[in-house]
Amino acid sequence: AVSRYALDAILHETAAQAGCVVLDQTSAKLASIPANTSSVPVQCSGPRLGQSTTIEAKAVLIADGLAGSCMSGIREAKRAVKPNSMRGYSALIPAGQHDRRRGEITMHCGGSGYVGTVVLEDGSLDIAAALKPTAVKTSRGPAGAIAAIMGRRGPSRSELDGLSWRATAPLTGGRQKLWMRRVFFLGDSAGYVEPFTGEGMAWAMRSAQVLQPIVLKAMDGWDERLGEDWQRAHRDAIQRRQWRCKLFSRLLRRPRLVASLVRLAELLPARARQSAACSLLPPMFESPKSSRVTELTAT
Repeated sequence: AVSRYALDAILHETAAQAGCVVLDQTSAKLASIPANTSSVPVQCSGPRLGQSTTIEAKAVLIADGLAGSCMSGIREAKRAVKPNSMRGYSALIPAGQHDRRRGEITMHCGGSGYVGTVVLEDGSLDIAAALKPTAVKTSRGPAGAIAAIMGRRGPSRSELDGLSWRATAPLTGGRQKLWMRRVFFLGDSAGYVEPFTGEGMAWAMRSAQVLQPIVLKAMDGWDERLGEDWQRAHRDAIQRRQWRCKLFSRLLRRPRLVASLVRLAELLPARARQSAACSLLPPMFESPKSSRVTELTAT
């Protein structure tokens, strides 16, 4: 696994080498979507610019994540959020302070959510969870809810309480319309389901690849049919691949059923278990060459 810190640095450097003008520490906001114009004004501010600047863009890609605010003043651009949606929580345990092995992903499922752990490139252990809001409130914070799910297989409550936790906006939500005039929504901003396997970045990168030819056409001249093209392309490339993750997010709310399925899988021969996992698990497990399901446990 690679951390977002390392991945973002790689993307930043690659974009610059490809000729992009990268403005870090810069915020961007759209105040309105003008009609019948050849560009969209984007208000940018940050230390690299010296002052607030307006950039006229022929096409704008909105990739501002789950809690994006770059179009907060535009009512029709508001993202719908599923009521009582789970929230994401993450923290790091420094290298040398855990006993997990590199290359090993562990998943812990419970009625209040699920928790995953993996060792990152610097040796630290990443703990990431999707938790019900009620569980976090009852446990007086994410550490308590995570300790209950992991049980004896994870760090103690006191160890988890000592970590610095980061939280996301509600996870599950989306948009009916993924475009406005010369504006396209992609990545988490376009829509997100609880992925269980951390596929959010894969979906974001894939959506960017699919959107590229449409954006190039939009820069030559706007036509609303380009927006409809993006709507269809996103549905075919992303939304249809999310059904397995939606199925798993519902399944994981039934821990007894999960435990029964795991016990059933343990009875299968190793080769059959691998084949079944690659067929049924979300798409990140599709290639047997890139992942191996060596052990299945339910807690």
